[in-house]
Amino acid sequence: MKNEASLPLSPLLLIAALALVCSHVELVAGEPVGRKPATSDKGFRVEHFALAGPSEYLDGPRTEAMLPYHRVGQCDADGNLYLVPLMGYGALRCARVDGRMQTIAGDNVWGTDLELDEGPAACLPNLLGDSSFGSAGPPLCVRGSPLQGGEKGSIYVVAADTRASGRGIVYRIWKNGDQRGRWWFSRVAGGGSKPAPSTRGAKVAGRDVWLNRPRFTMDAGGSDKVFIVSEGNAWLLDDRSGTMTCVLAHRDYRDRVKHWRQGAKLSPPDEVVIADDGTAYLNWYKGSYPNGMIYRVSADRRQVELVVFNAQDQNKEDGPGLQTYWFGGPQMNGYQPPDLIFAGAVDDRRIRRLKDGRIASLCRDGKWREIPTRRDVRQWQLYAGFGTSGWALMRNKPYFYRVYGSKSDGKIPIVRIGPVDWQAPAVAVRKEGKQ
Repeated sequence: MKNEASLPLSPLLLIAALALVCSHVELVAGEPVGRKPATSDKGFRVEHFALAGPSEYLDGPRTEAMLPYHRVGQCDADGNLYLVPLMGYGALRCARVDGRMQTIAGDNVWGTDLELDEGPAACLPNLLGDSSFGSAGPPLCVRGSPLQGGEKGSIYVVAADTRASGRGIVYRIWKNGDQRGRWWFSRVAGGGSKPAPSTRGAKVAGRDVWLNRPRFTMDAGGSDKVFIVSEGNAWLLDDRSGTMTCVLAHRDYRDRVKHWRQGAKLSPPDEVVIADDGTAYLNWYKGSYPNGMIYRVSADRRQVELVVFNAQDQNKEDGPGLQTYWFGGPQMNGYQPPDLIFAGAVDDRRIRRLKDGRIASLCRDGKWREIPTRRDVRQWQLYAGFGTSGWALMRNKPYFYRVYGSKSDGKIPIVRIGPVDWQAPAVAVRKEGKQ
């Protein structure tokens, strides 16, 4: 009897084995880490980018990886997607454009805060320890290209200050060239004993101040600036000098904003965008649910203007920003230079754009349309996830990700959507739903 190992393989088995090897090589090698995602000549499409169905914990091939469906993400300048959960464990992970999912810091169990100011990322204190589902503003910020190492990019995260209830600390994470490229962390803001300055132009050492539940501005990955937001103030962080400079003070606008329907004064905003020219966009949502609103504050802080609110009229969906309907919103979700603001709502499934004072919806064919009424939405709707953590945009790039997962309708995987012309004029839609 012949040894089974010496039996020749059939042609079909050889072809299958070769296909398996080739697919493995493509998956593992893929594009070089930190490079821009590959493009093709295909038109607008929605494609599976990362994660399998189960809401568990698994690294490896990114389309087979697992991650809880309540999550927030942001891109780097090359399209790599960084993710942290909004509930549960505190791991920072990256779905890379080369096809892999990796853990950068943390894991699937709660660790112990060693109260270190700097060290290997494995020792990073619990991420999002002061967070919960629905928290205002993102606890994650990515700048440059962190995977390329050195000073080419950094990740910024918020962790709880275990020494003071309700306060948070901002950490920088990067590949430290002085430590042979290991992922490293350093406390850059919060954890101090002084209040942060609330006068525009005031500067302070970031480590010297305490911060009440800090978050970052709502913008697209690829920016070169880091803005920290807390209690209605915003500070520009300078890593090199270790300082924070106040660029938006709550006192600049607090007496000039009010609830559009009730007329009552507003608490500090839930979400903030600082545009390239210094203009601030402020979004109130949680405290006024389901009726949100967006104010614009000029770069010199002299003008404060209401630009979007929920008119609660289902006969007016898109169009002028002050005559729009939102199914629980608007909830600001991102920015593209020079002056585009994107928004959605926890109870809605679209990405919508504020451009020149008008709202338009991104539709399933990749075009922007001003949908006239709520009844017309289903005809054009592009499913893009829910709420604040629903999308991750790339600055000046034509793609974005649907990050947030929904267990109820099985939309757990992350998808990549595009190409999108962010500045394209909106296509007119007649009320009967025809172009």
